[in-house]
Amino acid sequence: MNYFDEEHIYKLKSLSPSYLEYSKLERLKYIYTYSKNKFEENLKRYKETKIKFILFGEAPPWTETGIPQYFYSSIKGNLHKTFWRTFFTSQVPSDMSFAYQELANRQFLLLDSIPYALKYSSKIRRTITYQNLIFEYLTTEITLLNKFLEFDSNLKIAFAFRINAEAIINAFSGEIAIGKDIVQLKDSYISADGTGFPKSDKLKLIFGVN
Repeated sequence: MNYFDEEHIYKLKSLSPSYLEYSKLERLKYIYTYSKNKFEENLKRYKETKIKFILFGEAPPWTETGIPQYFYSSIKGNLHKTFWRTFFTSQVPSDMSFAYQELANRQFLLLDSIPYALKYSSKIRRTITYQNLIFEYLTTEITLLNKFLEFDSNLKIAFAFRINAEAIINAFSGEIAIGKDIVQLKDSYISADGTGFPKSDKLKLIFGVN
């Protein structure tokens, strides 16, 4: 899927015209490609593991320059601590490869829901275009994952962010096909608290882990 062809650039324009400046558009492409490669590298860790826990995020954050900030390219952010403490009582390991292998061993996968590292506003997140892009991207990504990975029969779903979660739920009319099952998408699966960010206590409750 080419997320930067004319059709998708037209959709990007409706979301945020400023990103259609040449330099920003090229940066968007770079962040997407970089993040996609890191995500696919991480998938190799699931060769012997069925995925049981999926957390839907949004997209890598926008950065003007430098190496993109992406979950699977470092192990030192607040989100890393939150997700690690969902499954472990120890501190996040400094060895990135070891940490991600341990998360894979616990059957956890973070999956982005949209390919563009925009500065999304609440207004943008509530548009039909945003929902349509989420539906297209997740449908494509999950179809690919189904070819290479196995999913646990008791698959658990959670959402990292509230408005993004509401968009996913609406886009898929409350259910999504993953693996061999139809999984329900519910507001109660949102792990963000009043700060707007996910919390490990909420994730433990949603995932049913101690």
